[in-house]
Amino acid sequence: MDYINYVKQSPVQGLTGLYGGVQGSLMAGGGGPAFHGGRGMLISDGNGGDKLGYITIANTGNSQAFGDLTQGYQNSLSAYSNGGRGVMHGGGASPRSNIDYWTISSTGNASDFGDSSYSETTRASFCNGERGGSAGGGYPIVNHMDYVTIKTTGNASNFGDMTSAYRAPGGNCFNLDRSLFCGGGDPGASAIQYMDPGTTGDASNFGSLTHSTYWKQGTSGDDDFTRGVFSGGFEGLNKIEYVTIMCTGNASSFGTLSQDRWGMATCTNGTRACLAGGYNAPGSNNNIWYITIASTGNSSDFGDLAGSGSYGGAGCSGD
Repeated sequence: MDYINYVKQSPVQGLTGLYGGVQGSLMAGGGGPAFHGGRGMLISDGNGGDKLGYITIANTGNSQAFGDLTQGYQNSLSAYSNGGRGVMHGGGASPRSNIDYWTISSTGNASDFGDSSYSETTRASFCNGERGGSAGGGYPIVNHMDYVTIKTTGNASNFGDMTSAYRAPGGNCFNLDRSLFCGGGDPGASAIQYMDPGTTGDASNFGSLTHSTYWKQGTSGDDDFTRGVFSGGFEGLNKIEYVTIMCTGNASSFGTLSQDRWGMATCTNGTRACLAGGYNAPGSNNNIWYITIASTGNSSDFGDLAGSGSYGGAGCSGD
C-alpha cells in the first residue's frame, strides 16, 4: 500500500491548512471527504432526464422530488459535489456542453454553472472535493478530461487525456488524492485508469476489471475512503467488483446486483453506497439498491425512484 498517500486521507489534528485542524477545507464534519454526505442526489430521476431526486442514504425508502435541471440530460453519468454544492456535466440525447449546479441541503431547481470544454454524452466524473470534472464520452468517442472549481461558476478548463478514447466509462470513484475510471469503449474494455484531480495531466493505467464492459458506474468509501466499487455494465451484467484506490492492480469480485443493470446513478455517505435506475430490458428500472462498501456481498433493496428510472443517470452526495 502507498502509506504516504493513505495517511494523507485523514486530517492531522492541531494543524492548520488543507488537511489540518479540526476540519480541513476538504473534510466534512464527520471526518470524511466533503464530497461524501448523508443526502444522496439521484439525477435523471425519471424518463425525461431533467429531474433531480434525493434520498437519505442511511435510511431506506423511495426517493423524493428535489427539482429540475436546466435541460434534459439523459446519458450524463458525470456528477460530483463539494458537500454543499452538486454539479453535473452535459449529457442528453445529443452531445451538450452545459454544466448545472444546485445546493444539496435545500430543494429547488438547478442553475447554469458554465460550459464544458467539449460537447459530449456518457461522461465519467472525477472529484477531490475542491475540483471536479468529466472524462471521456460517446458521440463521438473522445479521451478528453476537463475540470472546474466547484465553489465558483464558469467554464471548464482542459485537464488532460485518458489513456484511450472510451465511450461511457465508469467514474464517480475517488478519494482526496486519486480518481478512477473503469471500462468504457464500444465494444467494452476492461481497463481501469487513474489520475490526481489536484493537478492537471493525463491519466495512467491502474489495472483491469474482471469483465470487459462499458456503462459501468463507480462509487467509493469505507472508514478510510480507500475502496472503490464498480457495479453493473452493458449489456446484462450484474457484477460488482472492487479495488483499493491507492494501490494499482486488478479488480476483485465483490458480489452481484439483484438484477442485470447498466448506466445506474450512484451516491454514497462513505459507508453505504446506493445504486439507482439504470437500464434492463425487459424489466423495471426504477429500483434503488444498496451495498456496504467495507464488506463484500450482494446488493439489497433500498426503495424506488420517484419517477420511472432512466439509464445514463448520475449521482453525488453531500449535507
